[in-house]
Amino acid sequence: MKKTAVIITLAAAMLSLASCGRQMHITSSLDTSYHDSTNTAAAVAAKDEKSDAPTVQSTTAAAASDEEAVQTAETAEPVSEAAVQATESNYTSQPADQVMETAFNKGKIVGNAYISDLAGLKLVFPADAELYGKDALYTNYMMPTRFMTEEEKEHYMTGVIDFSATYGEASKINVWYYDLKQRYPETPDMTPEEYLQLEIANYKQSFTVADISVPEKITLGGSEYTKISYTCDSYPTIKYAKKISSDNIIVIEASGTTAADIENRFETIS
Repeated sequence: MKKTAVIITLAAAMLSLASCGRQMHITSSLDTSYHDSTNTAAAVAAKDEKSDAPTVQSTTAAAASDEEAVQTAETAEPVSEAAVQATESNYTSQPADQVMETAFNKGKIVGNAYISDLAGLKLVFPADAELYGKDALYTNYMMPTRFMTEEEKEHYMTGVIDFSATYGEASKINVWYYDLKQRYPETPDMTPEEYLQLEIANYKQSFTVADISVPEKITLGGSEYTKISYTCDSYPTIKYAKKISSDNIIVIEASGTTAADIENRFETIS
């Protein structure tokens, strides 16, 4: 039971990272079933403890130390195994395509590249990069919903993470799609710049956000994006956003790398 409580504490920390726009760390081995959320959370924790890259425990005040996490687990209200299984069944019993269904098409992995014909996006990575599609990201995407209210869950699921890449020592790239009409129904016609600024304003309610750059237009792979960078609890992130329809926007998040590195990965779709 104590192990279960620790896993829940770690998952809560992952939620705080996702809320801040940070990258959710993905297990490097896909031998672990993405339907087994308990084992996956443990694998993430184990790998993060060994990694020199920014980790859940080192980059957020939500998990200050292993000792604090264990103390939290020991003092937490007991959680029955039946309750844990019932929570898991809320999403593990449904195929990823059904849970993460959106009104727009997503991309595909071809060799060492991620391609979205709808977004006109092609990102090319080093040959040894680890690339993950929607199904491999399923547990990381759904796990934070355990700790959300229904309202928070509805807001969170107006977006879908379709792709993630890790390479080098700490470089991580995530590709998200958002339905603006559902996410911000009061202002569905917002520009990419307005969207990015509103998201950062939301982060400020719970995190220390600093070093916010002035949004700028930049052409990458033949398409115009709005670029912004900031630090969240001292963790640097760069985002590139582009409207792909009247209601939908694509956001590329980069961390652990430079703007020059990620921008050189954009290529024109032939």
